[in-house]
Amino acid sequence: MEPLLREILPREIALSVSAEPGESWVWADRGQLAQVLLNLCVNARDAMRNGGTLSLRIARRPGSRVRERCPEAGAAEYVELSVTDTGTGMPEETRRRVFEPFFTTKSTGHGSGLGLSVVYGIVKAHGGSIDMESALGSGTVFRLYLPTCLAPAPTARPPEPDRRPGRGTVLLVEDEEMLVEVGRAWLEEAGYQVLVAGDGEEALRLFEERTAGGVDLVVCDMGLPRRGGREVFFALRGLEPSQPVVLVSGFVEPSERVELMQAGVAGFLEKPYSEQQLLEVVAGACRRPPADRQP
Repeated sequence: MEPLLREILPREIALSVSAEPGESWVWADRGQLAQVLLNLCVNARDAMRNGGTLSLRIARRPGSRVRERCPEAGAAEYVELSVTDTGTGMPEETRRRVFEPFFTTKSTGHGSGLGLSVVYGIVKAHGGSIDMESALGSGTVFRLYLPTCLAPAPTARPPEPDRRPGRGTVLLVEDEEMLVEVGRAWLEEAGYQVLVAGDGEEALRLFEERTAGGVDLVVCDMGLPRRGGREVFFALRGLEPSQPVVLVSGFVEPSERVELMQAGVAGFLEKPYSEQQLLEVVAGACRRPPADRQP
């Protein structure tokens, strides 16, 4: 992930990535851990408005040492992934609440990332633990502990993302800053031109402005401010009935999914998604012939 992180970090922030020699294995969902790491790195970036250093380090830790910080940790050995910044740090009140659902220090309109409560939940779902240290003026460090496992038997490598050059313009509609940045980076690296809207109203305005130039695909989150994704989809159908739209959500009720597919949705993308999943859905929707885009 280092190349992607270097794309989204300003030049004023130095990135240091290191790992202890040797290898350890963990059972994990690669896409979920990637988004956890991105969320922590974007938060760290926002805490270093005047520059600084972001350090990522991987190390092995015995369970006895992890239990000194996280008493619930029961495994014999862990992989520790630490994310350390030299930013503004947090006051005591914020430190006590960082893992609470819906808690954010970001102002309205600037997104809230996955939220540290979701980060916490993903780590726990992997059998791991998380702790953090921070002080005003002294930066912040988050430590993720994932239990090690035996090396898996050799298997075929998972397929790489489709690297054929993408063609066309994608309108990415998303209010989560982290997902905007990583999605735009993945799509632009694949060759697409990317427009970004942070809410439903802005998406419709950009679409109407670009009608002459064309938008080949709209990738739209369903949980948006100022018109949700469902409403945006039906508004787009009124403006351009053949316009392909991919809807993004953590979960869509089966009955609603069927209804939207019958109405002409080109596809669905479930959060959290990987680079490969995004590019496959976008490529598939962009390559559908116009006749197939009719409801």
